[in-house]
Formats: sequence, C-alpha cells, structure tokens
Amino acid sequence: MKPIHCCFTLLALFAAMSTMPGAAFAQSLPGNWQQLSPKDFAYAVDPFYDTATNRPKGDFDEQAVRQHASALFLDFDLATAPTTDFPTIYRLYRAGWRELSEEQLEDVLATLAARQDDWTGRPYEENLSKAMLMDWVGVPFDRMTQEVISFFDAGGTYEDVWPNDLQDYARLAIRDAQSVDGSFSVRWEGLLTAPQTGQYKFFIGPVNTSHVFANYSVAQTMKVSVNGQEVLSATPEQWTSVSAAVQLTAGQPAPIQVDLSVTSTELPYYAAHALLAWEGPGIAKTIIPADRFTLPGGGESGLQATWTLDGEANPIVRVDDNVDFAWTSGDITVAGDTTIKEDLLARSWEKQTSAEFLDSLIGADGKAKLHSWTIDPRLSSQNLSSSQRQQFLEILLSRPALLDALPTRRAVNLYRAYRMGAAETALDVFGQWAVRNAGLECAMLDEEHLSNFDWTNREACHDMAVAVTQELPAHADRLQEEFLELPDGSCCLPVAYTLGYSYLGRDKLDEWTDLLDAKLAEETLTGDKRVNWLIARAHAHEIRLGSRNPYTVIKDRPMDGRYMLDTAMLAAEDADLKLKISQQIAGRLAITRKFDEARALLDEAASSAPAERAADIAAWRAGINQLEAADAAAEVARAAEAKQSYIAALERRRDKAAAAGKTNAVSRYEALIEAANEE
Repeated sequence: MKPIHCCFTLLALFAAMSTMPGAAFAQSLPGNWQQLSPKDFAYAVDPFYDTATNRPKGDFDEQAVRQHASALFLDFDLATAPTTDFPTIYRLYRAGWRELSEEQLEDVLATLAARQDDWTGRPYEENLSKAMLMDWVGVPFDRMTQEVISFFDAGGTYEDVWPNDLQDYARLAIRDAQSVDGSFSVRWEGLLTAPQTGQYKFFIGPVNTSHVFANYSVAQTMKVSVNGQEVLSATPEQWTSVSAAVQLTAGQPAPIQVDLSVTSTELPYYAAHALLAWEGPGIAKTIIPADRFTLPGGGESGLQATWTLDGEANPIVRVDDNVDFAWTSGDITVAGDTTIKEDLLARSWEKQTSAEFLDSLIGADGKAKLHSWTIDPRLSSQNLSSSQRQQFLEILLSRPALLDALPTRRAVNLYRAYRMGAAETALDVFGQWAVRNAGLECAMLDEEHLSNFDWTNREACHDMAVAVTQELPAHADRLQEEFLELPDGSCCLPVAYTLGYSYLGRDKLDEWTDLLDAKLAEETLTGDKRVNWLIARAHAHEIRLGSRNPYTVIKDRPMDGRYMLDTAMLAAEDADLKLKISQQIAGRLAITRKFDEARALLDEAASSAPAERAADIAAWRAGINQLEAADAAAEVARAAEAKQSYIAALERRRDKAAAAGKTNAVSRYEALIEAANEE
C-alpha cells in the first residue's frame, strides 16, 4: 500500500511554515536532529521533501530520517491523539511512511477512517493536516468529504481556508457525495433554444483519450441528437468532434439529448471529459450556456442528467447547468450538495487570478514561483470551466515568466489537463514554454532509473508525444510547424524530443531522421545554430530500437548518438554551449557506468568553462559520484540476493537428500552451504 494521490497543493501550508518551528530551509538538518522533539523534528525535516512529488531534496541522510520519522510517527496513538497533533503527525508520516509495513499502513488507514473529531473552535490547519493524512493513506473519498464538511458544520468559514487550498478543499466540500472511479454513463436531456434562426454546428471535445493498454484502459463514446435526429457520433474508433449543420429556429425549443459512455476499470488521469459547444449565427464557437437549456418539461433552466454507475442498480438523476466537464483527476463525484464547493471555487478564482496574486509570484530578481494550479494540473483543471481554463492559459501567455517555473513534467501535465475545452491555447502554452526552454539541459542523473538517461525530461516528452499523436494528432503537426524551429534557425529541443517519440510511435522514425538530416545538410546552418539539431539527431538515433507501442517506456541506447554530440562540440562556438554538450556526453557516460570517463570529461570542460559555471560542474560531478555509489550498492544487493538464492537452493537439495537417506549427498551439500556462507 502507498499514497494513491495527494489532492492538496500544500503551497499554503509551506508558506505558513515560515512562522513555525524549524521552518527555515537549510542546507542540512540540525546536527542534533535526533534529539529534537517530534514537533520540532517534523517541521525541521518537512522542507526537505518536494511539495508535489514527496521526493527528498537537500543534503541529509534520507534513510536515517525516514527511519526516525516512522518511529516517532508510531509513538502517536492515532485513535486518541488530540487534533493539535495532526500537523506534526502528518509531517512525520510524509517523511517516514516508506518504512512502515503493509499491516501498519492498513492500520493507519482504518484508524483514520473510523475516527470522528469535533472541529468546533479548532483551527483550519489541524483539519487540513488530518485531511491530507487521510488522502495520503488512501482513505475512501466519501469519508474524506465528511471530514471537510464537518469542519464547516462546526463553524469553520471560507475565510479560514488558506488561498492556495481553496480549490483542493472545494474538491472535497460536497455533502453526501458519491464517488465514481470506474465505468459510468450519463444521458443529458432537455430543450435547446437558439437566439437566432439559422444553421448551427455542434462540437464535443476533440481529444480522443480512448485507449486500451495494460493498466491504461478507457473507452469513451459520445452521441448528440437534436429534434430526434442523431447529429454527432464519436466512438473510440472514429472520434468525430463536429456535427453537420443543423437548422434551428429562434425562440423555438428543440429537444436535445447527449449520451456519454465511459468504460474503464479505473479512470485514468487526463482522460474522461464531456463538453458540448455550438457555433451559429452571431455566435463564435463556445460551450452552450446554461440559459439556453430548459428541462424536458420546460420551465427550469438546465439539463436533466441521468447518471448510471457501473454496478449500481439505481441511476442518479440530477440537474446539470450544461455539458462542460473535465474529469482529469481520475475520480468523479456525483450528486450531493455543492453549495460550499461553489463558494470555495468562486473565491479561489477571484484570488488566484488577481493581478496582486500573480504579481506576488514574480520575485525581485524576475524569477517566478509556481502558480498553485500548475503544481498538479489534473486536479486544478477539474475544478474549472472550459472558459476558466481558457482564461488561465491566456494569463500564462500574457505573463510568460510564470512558465519559467515549470519543469518539463509539469509543462506536459498542464497541457494534458487544460486542453479540455481550450485545446489550441493549451498547445500555445506548451509551445511557448518549450521555446523558452529551447536548450533544455539534460537532467544529469537519476539513481532511481539507472538505465535511463535524462529520464526526467525524456519520459515527460514521451507522454507529450502520446498526448498529441494518439489523442489529438493535429497538435503533433502544429508542434512541428510552429515550434520546432526557432526564428534564428536553431532547434527547440523539448519539441524535437516529443516529435522523435511521436514518429517512433507511428513507426515513421525514418521520416524524422530524414527531416533532421536534411536540416543539418543546409549550408546556412552553422555554428551554435547546429548544436540542438545535432542533439535532436542523437536522440533519434538513441531511441531507434525502442518499442512502437506508445504506452511502453522507451529503453534508449544513450551512447549510440555519441558521434553526433562530438560533432556538436566541434560546431559550438559559445563556451556555455560547449559546456552543455559536455554535460550531455558526461551524463551518457555515467548512465552506462563509465564513471571515470564522465568525471574526466567534466574536469577537462572545467578548464575552459566560464568561472560562474564552476558550481554547476561541481554539482554534476557530485551527481556522478552519487550515481556510482548507488550503482555499487545495487550491485552488492544483487550479489547478496543471488547468494541467498543459491544457498536456499542448496538447502532444498540437502533436505531432499536427507529425506531420501543419502548421507553422502547431505554432507556434500552441507560443505557447499558452509563455503557459500563464508564467501
């Protein structure tokens, strides 16, 4: 068992920590950290974990910290601890959960789910910490909603909720909610009244996220009927997103029916969605607004929605304003009282799109902090309408410095989540991010993936390739046409990596390499402008033996493109660019266990690199040392495991010989076992 998801951005929590014990981030933990009180230790170690991934960062003995955190966590009696302890308990669990056994984790889940707290007069942070802990351990969604609702029922107010948590709490602030995490279907029925007589076209989301592969399985079908005639039918095999023209008469209500069917054992992220837009006389393409719908019997505005959940005999009938849903977080809530949720979302939108808040994200040095909605876009997107997703993307385009705070993974995930209802603008945002990161430096090393070079960037670009190639093919073309080549003729590496995987997935990698070769053959492409094209060409050569299945991790051959990188080194004129190529080569050497060569290359590069890059080179060198140590430790572990397997096999043979009364054989196996244990 492990944390299934974490719906909280945690940003507000970390902002508030500046006034809490042990909050200041340091290069290393206090020397006496093992003697600190549980509370002081919990707050001291908290900044050393990334807010979104929970991966450790900074200079500290992570294994020792995990063990200490888990021990302190287990000292608390979760069933009786006062709510004042939850901020400490949550932080200890976050640091130490990997050291807990399956049985201990199950016990934590059961205890939290059963515990009922009175939140009257209790501060918001305590409720937040308990809710986050429940989320981390996988307490059922409906139980988590009860915990949040109980805070407001006990007198908690919207003003108590920290601004960056408004969206997260809105997701849980639904009374009597029913959670959907598998197959379901919805039928929306009502009357549609056009404002002008004329021809109208109907649109659904253009993104075909229907795929079946291993643990990623989802199939969506959507149909639209007007005046009893089916005008649009989208299936997994043929996702049609626009209808033929339909004649509507102003002021004359026309019966409309929209059917959505989603088949999936577990709803994947960035997939399930339902949108209904139109375009007609005097109306640009837009989501059909609620005031154009009335219920089947007339009178009240909206659509009658009949939800049929997989395995549930009785459908849920409710009124939806319109059809504008992006269930990008992998779970859906149906029915329930959403009054608190709607208030929280309104406040969230007001606060987090305000000029004051956006300005606060840009430091005096011009560097930006992450907007909380970009930390986990699959969650923030689900809480917004298509119009709001469009507006937020436009805000990012108007304030491009905010894009600079996004690492590759979050830039890709932002696209995948926010394209629902704002597809073209979402690609514009990714394209602008890519252009601003055109010379994307490789993620030097990742000891969690000893066989994958530049895993952090390459895996994200591979996911982007799946999103544009399998789900919205026109965007693969747009990336190539609009963002691959920069105005100066150089190459945008994030786009090139994405296109490389895209062509591979279509079994057309030869076309991609031909395109790159043709570009490199241009006589005007000289000096620094050639470098990124050569890196892209090296990447294409390194992945050429990868699987054509788009959902299979590409195992590349990082040294296969070495000669292209050597060529890039000869072409490069700028000192920083030469250093970047040295980093690329050193990373490839290190990931193929040529550690001495990698260090020697960096030492050589350091002799001619700009003085201000000395710290970067030292960090890369330290990374190589860490990877070598991790590789050596892994080898020792593999050898120990092999030894134990060998001894266990000998013991089985000895026991079998003993059962058969073969004393000589028993003696022989005993000697072999003794020799193996002494090695």
